[in-house]
Amino acid sequence: MSLLCVLLVACSAVESASPGSHDPSIEGVGVLPGGGADTAVVAESDPVTTSVPTSSSSTSTLVPPVTIGSLVTGNRLLMIGDSITASAAQRYGGEFCKTLVPLGWQVEVDAEPSRFVDFGAQVLDKRLAAKWDAAYVFLGTNYLGNQQSYQKQLEKIVQRLSPTPVVLLTVTNFAENRQEVNDVITLVATEFPNVHVIDWGAIAGADPATILRGDGIHLTDSGRATLASTVATVLGQAPVQPGDCLSTLFTNDSGGNVNGSDTPPPTHVGGTNTTVKTTVAGGTPTTKPPSPTTPPVTPPTQPPPTQPPPPTVPPPTITSPRRTTLPPTGP
Repeated sequence: MSLLCVLLVACSAVESASPGSHDPSIEGVGVLPGGGADTAVVAESDPVTTSVPTSSSSTSTLVPPVTIGSLVTGNRLLMIGDSITASAAQRYGGEFCKTLVPLGWQVEVDAEPSRFVDFGAQVLDKRLAAKWDAAYVFLGTNYLGNQQSYQKQLEKIVQRLSPTPVVLLTVTNFAENRQEVNDVITLVATEFPNVHVIDWGAIAGADPATILRGDGIHLTDSGRATLASTVATVLGQAPVQPGDCLSTLFTNDSGGNVNGSDTPPPTHVGGTNTTVKTTVAGGTPTTKPPSPTTPPVTPPTQPPPTQPPPPTVPPPTITSPRRTTLPPTGP
């Protein structure tokens, strides 16, 4: 199996439109601004451009110029996410601990299915005081469509974690408006010098058949291993030992199945009869005509059944009792 490793975007200016420059309700599909569908950008102080394999027959191992481990003095790692991250937590596949603990990281995975960006603040409210040397945030697959709100909440998460190095991950473009999420992540990386971006959308899109289930979102067994190894490449060796797999307070899995579904996502998103662009997780968008809309068939209106009029019943005849006058009687 081909192993796709990391692309890291950090601390470099990326030319992109401000998330507030278009209607947050408008859905759009594409890849991160400034990069083609087959290009992953790795950047620290000097940007480095590296191609991501577009075929499962090729293998590329990327070592970022500077790993997170070389920037910190401790080994405590906080990981925040939704079902994608939860699927590689210790209670499921366990790929994060299996991969990162041998590198010396003490890993806490706080992730639950169906969580939106506000989940990050919930985790920090309870766990920020525990002190962390690095953080991973993968929230955006579940998105309400308000780009400005998403940006505000993500910036707040990063601000609360700063100056700790924070790794953000882009999402796959399984739905049109998820490009809005990726645009915000790219922008936030230019606002905070401690932010590093793994373009997970491009990595998964380079080999979706191996990495993703049919829904274009959740991970196969190979996909979880790829995610863990990608994060490991960004983190590198922890500066101190030993590593450990830490417990978590966040294990509510009632929101859904971490394995998702093998049913492909709908091509048409948004409910409008317009031309739809589709992208397979970071690939080149293609244009498809809208599916023809067939008006619903209305059954003919049947007149209400005619009921015979009720029989006419003559009003009852009221007979007064006959009064009989008696002749007077006398003595």
